[in-house]
Parts: sequence; structure tokens; C-alpha cells
Amino acid sequence: MTMINKLILLIIFFTIVTSCKTGVEVTFTNKSKEDFKTFTVGIFDNRFDFENLKSGHTTKIIKVEEIYPYCYVRATTQNDTLRFIPIDFIGEKLKKRGKLNMKIYIDTTSNKKRQLNFITSAD
Repeated sequence: MTMINKLILLIIFFTIVTSCKTGVEVTFTNKSKEDFKTFTVGIFDNRFDFENLKSGHTTKIIKVEEIYPYCYVRATTQNDTLRFIPIDFIGEKLKKRGKLNMKIYIDTTSNKKRQLNFITSAD
């Protein structure tokens, strides 16, 4: 086998191995104007806790096997504790690999009651 053939095989092998990566790297960005003293996320049976998530900042990456583009979220601000409790959204696809960023904000449009909501972006 020539050196060129070995190089081609190595490139093919590397491409296959790296393209088969599973799991999703998830981050959360605080897009509200308030700091979150505590920030808790529930993804299936996993719980992730963060502290002092400042306005405009993003959490460290957490890796999960799979995720829908929504999940349980609880944030404690200086004034109150807010939650986003998901219901079954029809048509949402289960993501099993790649990256997902959830931008969390405080929504006051729903009956003037403060609650968490988010926008997701994936690649």
C-alpha cells in the first residue's frame, strides 16, 4: 500500500469517526435584564444547577445524550423565583447531536405575570 493510499484511508477513517459524534452540547444565555442568583435546568432525568448567571452571560457547556428544544427551567432573581414548565409541544424534534443554545428571558406579556421563556438556536 502506498503512502498516498494510507493517507486517504486515514482521512476517511477520521471523517467517519468525527461525524459519528453523538450527544448535544447545550448552553443557556441569560437574555433578561436581571441577574439570576440561581439557575436550574431539568433535561429528562438530569438536573443542572448554576449560580450567579449574570444578565448577558452564558452557562458552561453541558453535554446530554438528547434534548428537545425546550426543558424545565427555574431562575431566582433578586425579587422572585420564575419557572418555565414545558408541556408536550407537538412537532418538536428530538435533537441527538450538535449544539444548542437556549436564550432565557423574563416574559411579562402573559397576563402581566412574570415567567421565563426562551428562544433556541442550534447548529
